[in-house]
Amino acid sequence: MAARNRQLADGLFDEAKAAYAAAAEAGSSPADCTNCGQCAAACPQLLPVNQLLAECREALA
Repeated sequence: MAARNRQLADGLFDEAKAAYAAAAEAGSSPADCTNCGQCAAACPQLLPVNQLLAECREALA
C-alpha cells in the first residue's frame, strides 16, 4: 500500500514499482493476498483493503 501511495500521491511511478518489488522479495506482497477479508475487517479506516490490494497488484506488478 505504501508503494501505491508513492505512485498516486507523489507521482513516483518508478520508485513505487521498486518498492513493490522490494516488498515482494521480503515476503510481503499484495500478490500473497487470499481475499480472506481479515484485513478489511480489522482496518480502522474501514478501507476496502482487498480492492486496494488488487489495484496495487494491477498497477505495480
